[in-house]
Amino acid sequence: MKYILLKLLCFFILLFPYPSIGQVWEESEPNNAFSTADSLLPGKALQGLLFPQNDDDYYRIFIPQKGLFNVRIRNVAPDILVRLKLYDSSFSEINYKNGQFGQNVDMDTEICDTATYYLRVYALEENSQLKYEVQTQIDSSESSLSCLTNTVSGLPIRGAFRFYPNPVQDVLNIDLREMPSIKPGSSFLSLYNTAGEIISRQKVEEVVFQWKLPSLAKGMYLLELQTNREVYFEKILKNTP
Repeated sequence: MKYILLKLLCFFILLFPYPSIGQVWEESEPNNAFSTADSLLPGKALQGLLFPQNDDDYYRIFIPQKGLFNVRIRNVAPDILVRLKLYDSSFSEINYKNGQFGQNVDMDTEICDTATYYLRVYALEENSQLKYEVQTQIDSSESSLSCLTNTVSGLPIRGAFRFYPNPVQDVLNIDLREMPSIKPGSSFLSLYNTAGEIISRQKVEEVVFQWKLPSLAKGMYLLELQTNREVYFEKILKNTP
């Protein structure tokens, strides 16, 4: 009888496999660019880790059906501010969400094209290491998709976001006096290379200041300014090595 019960137990384990206690699906480093993004399946959860300095996590997600796509970040530490960005298959930003200190982040996006998308998770407060959980799901029951509610950013606002010189060598002068949404202490500047990898990040403590950049190779870079409400982009050039 015990032998029969043991065989039945083995049969059900093979037929309905269940992860062992303590088994966690984790991200694989490096995943700090579009080209090295981890795969993430809708409806699944993944445990990620953000290091204290200049670490962005990228995830590649194939969404096989239209619907309302939700991303949730859980287990955010009290001293960490997390932000999310969603990109389409051409790496164009289609949505972003600003989190609050120590709070979970939820972002909804209307998906009208079945395709591969990219999710970027990053923390702007470089204080402690953050171990978080990212969950995604797609609700295909939504019958009234407008595809007009997503926050689309990427176009700089001329005359507001000022910086010089461009091309730059070592020091960038930042002038944000004409930007009403700037709030010192909760706005950030980030510098990326063309592969989407973060080079440096700086908290905005004043509306006029100088930013000493790390050593840069010759080429084009992306300068990103994030306020509480908007995200701005500008291209910056380094001419000399």
